Amino acid sequence: MLTIASKRVFTMDFAEIVASPAFAFLLSFATAISIYILGKKLAPAFSPNKDKIAPYACGEYFPPEKVPMRIIFFQYAVLFLIFDIVSMLVVFSMGLPYWDPVRLNVIHLVFIYILTALLALYILGRRIEYGIYRKIS
Repeated sequence: MLTIASKRVFTMDFAEIVASPAFAFLLSFATAISIYILGKKLAPAFSPNKDKIAPYACGEYFPPEKVPMRIIFFQYAVLFLIFDIVSMLVVFSMGLPYWDPVRLNVIHLVFIYILTALLALYILGRRIEYGIYRKIS
């Protein structure tokens, strides 16, 4: 512990940094990204055709504009989203310092939502790049 002007300043040594959950997350994230990049370099080139990008529908061919939309699945998705957010709030509120849990929860949730949005934008860009959203003729 360092003391500056009669205030205690928290310092971490190397062992505490390596044992922290943030370091474990960053290490696992870096490992996953490196495996993904290695797989992309070693995999054969993707060549989109009609059969590869068509949705699977039990062997029957339905044009995308004629598939009926069922609202009941949307209701299940909304319920899942609500319960998923509640469970994330409960999980992220555990083990945080008592002095300001709300601010730290918001920071964690915003960080996770930003990462999820960036991942979704990346996937959307890849789908547009490979022409999945183009009309297949």
